[in-house]
Amino acid sequence: MFYKEEQLKELLKLTQPDHISILYLRLLLNITPGNDDLRLELIGNYINLGQDGNARSELERLLAEKGPKFLDARLLMLEIDFKDYFSITADDLSRDVVLAKLQDSIAEISKNPIPLALYAKVIQLSLELNQPTIAADLYYQWSTINLTLSERFEKLQESAKWYFASGLPNRAAEIYNECYELSENTVQARKFAILALEALQATTDSELTPEYLRTYQQRFPDDPEILDAAINIALINNHPKHAYELGNKRLAFDPDNPDQIKKQIDRSLAIGETLSALSLTQKLIEVTPDDHNSRESLARIAEWTNNPRLAIKEWLWLARNRRDDVAILSTIRLSRGLDLFGITIEMLEQLSNMRELSSEEMSSLLYAYDNYK
Repeated sequence: MFYKEEQLKELLKLTQPDHISILYLRLLLNITPGNDDLRLELIGNYINLGQDGNARSELERLLAEKGPKFLDARLLMLEIDFKDYFSITADDLSRDVVLAKLQDSIAEISKNPIPLALYAKVIQLSLELNQPTIAADLYYQWSTINLTLSERFEKLQESAKWYFASGLPNRAAEIYNECYELSENTVQARKFAILALEALQATTDSELTPEYLRTYQQRFPDDPEILDAAINIALINNHPKHAYELGNKRLAFDPDNPDQIKKQIDRSLAIGETLSALSLTQKLIEVTPDDHNSRESLARIAEWTNNPRLAIKEWLWLARNRRDDVAILSTIRLSRGLDLFGITIEMLEQLSNMRELSSEEMSSLLYAYDNYK
């Protein structure tokens, strides 16, 4: 007794792929040989059972007919070929050639109209074949189909992600900006503005940068994160003065943040604004009075700005607290130039407890004793 076709299909959905399922499907195909859906189901069962040879035979029939399921068949054949690729040993010279042919195949497939139901499969194969640019293109195409806004955002973000992974950050920034323009609220807009700027930080001298920065800063003039991105872009594009100017604005939002102060000190020094760096480093000491690195920075910048008395104050603090050669010797050098004999004596005695003094250092110590009042 035979099941009717629809009853048999339902039964097959409830059973695991096995030889009985294949026999039923072949029986149905004998009844309706032109049913491509049934033939694809049979092929899927063959593949699941590891009978790739039988699957190929059925696929070749579908490919020869070039019917409605031609693309489905081509993708399944590509999957089988890809699986066979992994059976090629690493030292086989044909391995790279086979992979290149597989990559060419997915590239050719992607150039044709893709049915909505097959987008996910073609994208997955593209990524498995290490073709992220194709995946990015397809995600973008998918986003243009009649989707809800949330679905469109999802596809556009995937597209941007894979463009970025492909080494195309400029294209990724364009797509994030498209999301920005589609945004329905400020939170969404800010998110996509930041993503676009992050992508632009991976480029140099992009033509998009001035336009996007202007747009986003007009909308979010007091947003620290957007300012951070703008500063990074200025530095990447070798515009240190603009980075310094933006940095002053950024620091105004968080004036007591040590990290922000340090960054602005670096930006000041990069353009030769040593007096600004000096003032900022003094501010940094107020915020982090026990930070040895900040003290040393202030000492060095004070010397650069010809302020030896401020410099010796910081070197002396370091010599007394950090007690290392650099601080002690710097203090001795400056104290001798300023005729601060008491400090010279203190430092040389401290140094003598660490190592034997050189003849020049002994002479300096004696001279300091003779002149100390």
